[in-house]
Amino acid sequence: MATDEKGTQENPYSLEEYESLSESGQWQGGYITDETGSVVYALKDAVFYGSKGYSGYGSSGSGSDPWGSHWWGSWWGSSWWGSYPYKPWDDDDDSNGDNTGGGGGGNTGGGNNNTGGGGGGGNSSGGSTPKSRALDIIKRFENRVTSVAYPNISKTKFIQDLREQISTPALVKQGENGTCGIAAICKYLLECMPDKYAEAAISLYETGKYDKWGLKVCEASKTGTDAQAKELKTTALDCIVQGAFRNTYNETTSYNPFTDGSGWSSITWPTEINSFFEDQLHKNCECHTYSHLTDSFDQLSKIDYSRKYVIALIGYTDVNGNFEEEGIPRHYVQILGTTNDHAINYWQMGREQPYKSQTTKVWGLYIIDR
Repeated sequence: MATDEKGTQENPYSLEEYESLSESGQWQGGYITDETGSVVYALKDAVFYGSKGYSGYGSSGSGSDPWGSHWWGSWWGSSWWGSYPYKPWDDDDDSNGDNTGGGGGGNTGGGNNNTGGGGGGGNSSGGSTPKSRALDIIKRFENRVTSVAYPNISKTKFIQDLREQISTPALVKQGENGTCGIAAICKYLLECMPDKYAEAAISLYETGKYDKWGLKVCEASKTGTDAQAKELKTTALDCIVQGAFRNTYNETTSYNPFTDGSGWSSITWPTEINSFFEDQLHKNCECHTYSHLTDSFDQLSKIDYSRKYVIALIGYTDVNGNFEEEGIPRHYVQILGTTNDHAINYWQMGREQPYKSQTTKVWGLYIIDR
């Protein structure tokens, strides 16, 4: 690229030019002057901060009875868990790259190993963390004017909820939707890579897709409103993000989080959890599954929860917060730890304070590197 050509470091685009080209779909990458006056390099879907030390983001079963023997029992053979899972990011989409991107820059200053891999801006300032990067991403989104995929969702409320979740990941809500498995995934993202979560959420709100993870929202969901989300006892942010995961994973049916609730299309299949963590985030996901409810206390009591994030598949929870020890597998929770009185502390449903279960039998565990 010649030094006098528009988009070089010596001759960057203005922020207005960048936003105009981005909105029209003509942006091909180049240097821009951001709102702080810094010259940064912007790809199609991410900004790479070099001089300021800001990290980059890498390159770019069914049957009539879903809970019957064919749904659960087939896992022990091959079809429910053992089959090769549907991987939406495997689609031949040039914008998706080879999915080798990640946290970028190695996070050499902050020392946190939860930001993933991938190239980027070097993060050489020493003060940047995934959380601070997430807040910077939100601030830039707040200050720019763009078209959005969800015109009936308040940008102000969306930003408020996003900031609250970055600050307190336990606020992730599934509400009355059947997206408990996806909610547990989102809480991991908020705890371990909030910058990626913020980037994904904003991209879904603005464009209806997030290419890095192959996510796309249901077209019908774009008419959703804050009032609908409130009626479902959740937020539009949660509906959009969790709905995009669910809609993307469904091979044959769409999922509209504002109207489809907890029906068949909302189910998180067990293969989808380890598939996302291992194939998309490149995180080790140790999976333990059982053909019957199995006492997990001894195993859970030996885990270092500062290094591992644990999701459990259970029957459900009763009015006292205890795991049901009969029935079928149908609910996901995050395990927070064990207690001296042989109980399990866990998270679910957007509550900040942990739940406590005196019963300890589960159908399955996912033990994931943070």
